[in-house]
Amino acid sequence: MDTGRGGHPHTDHTAAAGEPFPALLRRRRAELGLTQAELARRAGVSVRAVRYLEQGRIRKPRTASVRQLVAALEPGPGAPAPATTRVGVLGPLLVEAGGEQQHLGDTRWARLLGLLALQPNRPVGVDDIVDVLWGSRPPRSHLDLIGSSVRRLRALLHPQLRLTATGHGGYRLEGVPEQLDVLRFDTLVEEARAAGDREHAFRALGEAMACWRGPVLADHSALHHHPAVAALSRRRLSAALAFADAGISLGRHEEVVAQLETVRDDEPMHEGLHARLMVALAGSGRQADALALFDALHSRLATELGIEPGPEVRAAQLHVLRQEVPAAGQPFGSSNYLPRDVDHFVGRVAETVRLTGGTAVYGICGMAGVGKTALAVHLGHRFADRFPDGQLFADLHAHGAEGPLAPAAALDSLLRQLGVDGARIPDRLDQRAALWRSLLVGRTALVVLDDAAGAAQVRPLLPGGPGSLVLITSRTRLTSIDTVTTLSLDVLAPAEAAQLLTRVAGPDRTAGQDRALGEIAGLCGHLPLALRIAAARLRDRPLWTVRHLAGLLRDEHRRLAELSTGDRSVGAAFTLSYRQLTEPQQRLFRLLGEFPGTDVDAFAAAAIAGRDPHGTERLLEDLVDVHLLAQPALGRYRFHDLIRDHARATGRTGAAAPREAAASRMFDYYLHVAGQAADALEPTRKRFPLAGTPPAAPPRFATEAEALAWLAAERANLAA
Repeated sequence: MDTGRGGHPHTDHTAAAGEPFPALLRRRRAELGLTQAELARRAGVSVRAVRYLEQGRIRKPRTASVRQLVAALEPGPGAPAPATTRVGVLGPLLVEAGGEQQHLGDTRWARLLGLLALQPNRPVGVDDIVDVLWGSRPPRSHLDLIGSSVRRLRALLHPQLRLTATGHGGYRLEGVPEQLDVLRFDTLVEEARAAGDREHAFRALGEAMACWRGPVLADHSALHHHPAVAALSRRRLSAALAFADAGISLGRHEEVVAQLETVRDDEPMHEGLHARLMVALAGSGRQADALALFDALHSRLATELGIEPGPEVRAAQLHVLRQEVPAAGQPFGSSNYLPRDVDHFVGRVAETVRLTGGTAVYGICGMAGVGKTALAVHLGHRFADRFPDGQLFADLHAHGAEGPLAPAAALDSLLRQLGVDGARIPDRLDQRAALWRSLLVGRTALVVLDDAAGAAQVRPLLPGGPGSLVLITSRTRLTSIDTVTTLSLDVLAPAEAAQLLTRVAGPDRTAGQDRALGEIAGLCGHLPLALRIAAARLRDRPLWTVRHLAGLLRDEHRRLAELSTGDRSVGAAFTLSYRQLTEPQQRLFRLLGEFPGTDVDAFAAAAIAGRDPHGTERLLEDLVDVHLLAQPALGRYRFHDLIRDHARATGRTGAAAPREAAASRMFDYYLHVAGQAADALEPTRKRFPLAGTPPAAPPRFATEAEALAWLAAERANLAA
């Protein structure tokens, strides 16, 4: 691949053949049949780097990255050989091994392979396997029979695809998108959602739809009613609708018609699909076919369901009758740019009711790992039909390695999601914001603004009027924006935390161990991120028991280290919040990590920090605003258990002298203030000299009631 002078693909120049580098990169990747994620993995660069290079947004890429991409796109003698073992379930079961197609027939091992390939890289429990293979009447030797089927499949698929035991009779099929069509389909859909322009999204969605050869496992009826089949069919339909919306807005009507007609037979009653097909037919010059399609759907709905076509189909009919087919560059229909919905979502019933009660702007705030993004994305998918004009998503990267996303860049992405051609997007921030607001007038859309840094970043992204639902996730309270209603997200209830552990780890790993599960939930502080990581580690380690995991988490000195797997880490999430603090805020955070009690007031915190109470209270409130401290009662502050672990570990990376001095000030404070409280209760008691240095600004007790209130509030701390 010719990258221009010196091996640098300057994206504002063209390659030797006159082809711009972004186009050359996209073309070579498409010729090799690679997704952006696959190319990134081969080249050892980030998916974002590949995406931005293809969009022309990186003018001077790093030489090392260029060389890695060149090597990945022009495989040499040292490049990895292409996979030759493939399993497909997006149609009849397809198995290719050793360069030949394998015909497994309707055998037990074929059904087992189909079940595992439906859920690649995820454990499938023995109960699920038994249900698919034998239903409610398995033979006594069913575990032996499953084992023999697994051995047969391993002999067929080895070494390129791994079939791994997950414990208690479960198995997992491990592979990459080049080998497993479900993974490839999902990867391409994610690529489309992350695309910066509609042309790129259309191309990726077209590749995703090309993965399908028919209904899921069409030749294995035993699996037709499996939940994973239904979920895949829904993802196919969602991708088809997004493909149609992008294609219609680009004027690619004939391609849309060809794709939707392959899906229509499997979705004979879906009105959104038929509405788009009608518009695409009309855009291809086939108005008569479009109207005939409406008549056929109208008749089918009336005969089989006794209903009339809904507003979406009626609107499409009017478009056709009035010859108002959208021109190229004009957006059509609803597009879903949300990330994939979280697996095993639990709880949040009250929050769901509140957030979906109308159209408004909500700020979902909370500590790192509490599930803010998961809630917003889950609600977007669950209630997508309420927002027919699209579900839009912008990651604002408040805690990203490259810093917060500029509002202008966020608007560029959002406008492209609405179908605005890049050439029509203004350069100035105020003009982009005005265009964004004007396009949302009269629309009912869902907009998720994820990981917001603060009010200044968010303000230009808000709609100008009612009609749409905006969900902003942030670790910081957005109290300075009057139109934002704040919802503070707390950790899960104990029962919900145990339920999440069971769902992620699998019921076969947790059955009958409620007490140990409750202990793990408590050691994780009922924090969703910690719970998911702990459950995933249990799930992926067949020899571990629930009690063994609980034992690992009991050690507070290694607890955060245990709550880490792959690219997910509770400690790393907290570190990102810590790095956003000022130096005085960081210092107070570290010193409070050594506090042995439950909660503190501003006077005690001031003594620990060696500051005045008024300035310390401001720092405490700052930590509350970014959810590194909680406020259980007016004037009282406390850590979440895991954040306390992190604060203590962070503080102990430095010199011991500041910690020892803070501890000395703390003991002096409690000794002298407790003495003052005793004096207020018994003014005539005999006094003895107290050791240590009295605090510079202690609380004052004018009455016995004030002294008793202080002693009651500090009882646990005095006993610690």
